[in-house]
Amino acid sequence: MAKFKLSVCLSIFSLVMGVFSSFGQNQGIIIFKDDFYANTNGWEEQEDNNKKLSITNGEYFLQNKKDNIPVIVDKEIHLDQEQDFCIEFRVSKVKGNNNAGYGLIWGKNDTNFYGFYITGQGKYFFIRQNGEKREFLRNETLSTAILTKTPTNDIKVEKTGSRINFYVNNTLIDGLPFFTLFGNGIGFCIEGWATVSIDYIKVYSTKELSTQNKTIHLKEDFSGKILPWPIDD
Repeated sequence: MAKFKLSVCLSIFSLVMGVFSSFGQNQGIIIFKDDFYANTNGWEEQEDNNKKLSITNGEYFLQNKKDNIPVIVDKEIHLDQEQDFCIEFRVSKVKGNNNAGYGLIWGKNDTNFYGFYITGQGKYFFIRQNGEKREFLRNETLSTAILTKTPTNDIKVEKTGSRINFYVNNTLIDGLPFFTLFGNGIGFCIEGWATVSIDYIKVYSTKELSTQNKTIHLKEDFSGKILPWPIDD
């Protein structure tokens, strides 16, 4: 009888843990993901007098050859503005001017977009580009979260309710009210002479499963051995 009770307890524990583990893995829905091992998503690759764009050894390299012309690349990735979402990527500065800004753009439509940039000086700034009109939503601000000696930084933009928060290396550095997006373009930008590489980008919703969906109903009266309970002699 003792062996039977122990087996039943272990079976219940395994079942419950398995269900919770399953729910944990399904929190949020991946909308778009690219690790750049191959150009399966059709990112722009070309070289001219202004820029060089190439995917090599699992990284997307963006080179801006000019100081006064930005390099912008983006993909159409639909975001539901009514839902919470997150955009994250890893960027490394390969070379270039320390005051060159590089980072993420989102909500792009034609020449309209939002941008979150960092620099080799350990600063960040936010912009809203509306055609030829540029508005600084946050002027250049120094942050100790931005790594400069080690030139690789993890950047995340997260919409939560009516706000949008900005993280560098898992540190919340700033936040703003959420603004209506111009469009669905998401990508990268370099302003100034510099070369950077993108290791990955991931876009996902952050809406969790409801409490109702997480409720576990477990019932067994042992009349028909519905569940595979272990029985020891």
